[in-house]
Amino acid sequence: MNSRAWILWVGLAGAASAQPEYGYRLGERVGDHVVYSTRGVPIYTEALEPTVQRWYLPASLFSENHHHWEYTNYARDHFLRYVSPTLEGDLFYDGFGSLITRGWLIYDWRQVQPRIAESSQIFKASQYVRWFNRQLLAVDSKGDYSFSILVGDELNTTLTPMTFKKAGFNGVMANLATNRLRLTGLFSRISGPVLLETVGLVDPRVNSTNLVAGRTEVDLFQGLTIGLNLVNSHTSNGSRESFAGNPFKGELSTGQLEDALRSVLVRLSDDSPEDGEAGAILIDRDIEIKTKLKRPSSADPTVLVERDTLIVGSSFGFDATHIQGGSVRNGLLVADGAESIVLHYVFAPAEGESEDGSLRLLLQQRLNLSLAEAQDVIQAIENVRFRLVLANDYRVEMSSDRQTNRFGVPQFLPVTRAEGNIKNETNSRQVVFDYGLPTANLLYGLSAEWRNMRGFDFYGEVNINSNYRKYPNRQKKHHRAIAGIAGDKRSLGWLANLSWQSYPWSAFLEGFGMDDSYSTSVRPVSPSGVTNYAPEA
Repeated sequence: MNSRAWILWVGLAGAASAQPEYGYRLGERVGDHVVYSTRGVPIYTEALEPTVQRWYLPASLFSENHHHWEYTNYARDHFLRYVSPTLEGDLFYDGFGSLITRGWLIYDWRQVQPRIAESSQIFKASQYVRWFNRQLLAVDSKGDYSFSILVGDELNTTLTPMTFKKAGFNGVMANLATNRLRLTGLFSRISGPVLLETVGLVDPRVNSTNLVAGRTEVDLFQGLTIGLNLVNSHTSNGSRESFAGNPFKGELSTGQLEDALRSVLVRLSDDSPEDGEAGAILIDRDIEIKTKLKRPSSADPTVLVERDTLIVGSSFGFDATHIQGGSVRNGLLVADGAESIVLHYVFAPAEGESEDGSLRLLLQQRLNLSLAEAQDVIQAIENVRFRLVLANDYRVEMSSDRQTNRFGVPQFLPVTRAEGNIKNETNSRQVVFDYGLPTANLLYGLSAEWRNMRGFDFYGEVNINSNYRKYPNRQKKHHRAIAGIAGDKRSLGWLANLSWQSYPWSAFLEGFGMDDSYSTSVRPVSPSGVTNYAPEA
């Protein structure tokens, strides 16, 4: 079992070696609690008269104060607290039982996997609000090195203009700086960072969306600074083994794996609907389904063994069960203006729906499988790939019965689009892509800043973006990560600006560009692992 934890202690005591010996008066730490017990000479209780006594633990506090008959007058005497500040807070020990410090646990974020429940836990004590007003800051320095760590609900954070900029960041921010090097790290459970109304309570979750981001800047020489950027948001499933795969590519949540995928939808539309012409043209289509099929063993035909099987729709006779929208022109499906073509591929219909045209029925008819055997083949699907031959100004989106809003209506996410508004079919190409549910978003890149270069200041950055998704196979523990389309798995974004100033004149020039699929947005999962794919979510 692997464990990751971020813990912040606020202590008021000095080193353990400099503290006075209090014996058992401060209690003993048992697990996460402090237990108080009285110690002394044993007494034969049967020799005592029965009396009723009230104990207010710790009873040893009596010896820490003045005698109870002493009069208090603070006209000239210094104010004396009932309990010394050095006695407040809890005791914290290391793994060997040695005392570390005394203080309060203010913030605690733990990620422990695998667990069927409460794998991700965040705790913010009531002092987090009452004492620190929802923002903690610890600073230290030695020689050329300076370090700070911040925990807050509304931290103003910026990495670069095209990667991360947020005025109300809720999480942990760590910073390190030297004369020529600067590093920043950001960490947050963005799907449930613990807000004001849950302070003082532990917020445990199995499914969560975590953010890990960072930036490094190096001054190569005076005026020139090079920076490296990384921003990653990914879904975490606490029931899975920690670090079993690439954490930056995310995991499918328990909600995404709750039910088997029954159908996939592909929508083709006009990417420039305002002109009302030369929209998407569907020239050809095919589907490839990778699954496992039980077939007779070559050594013993009476024994059935599972074999990896690729079902090609055009060869097996499986095609879109329903085709909605569009119009036919020269024998081809076309979507102009506000029109759209929706290809509905049904693997296994829901209860009460017709089996006609479904893959499950076709498996029974072509391979003489029983209903249960055909359903096993559907459950074992590992990957679904589409091959579409398209032309003109097309836009491709996809959805499924597992990719819906809270009302169960399928929500389409973009896959790719045509470059430019082509109207003469000269851009016909085969678009190949695999279906999957979103699991992570990764941004990484490089920046450069050159200051006071003969009166000019330059800043530029280039970033690469990958949006990962995985097919929701309930039988597998590890799923293959998918990004983009075949031959174009990443998106590019860039920014550059140049300024010049010579009193009283100044000039500024800026340029930027990004691919259509370049995105910094995140779709967090709920505690049950369900994602709302609606555009307004």
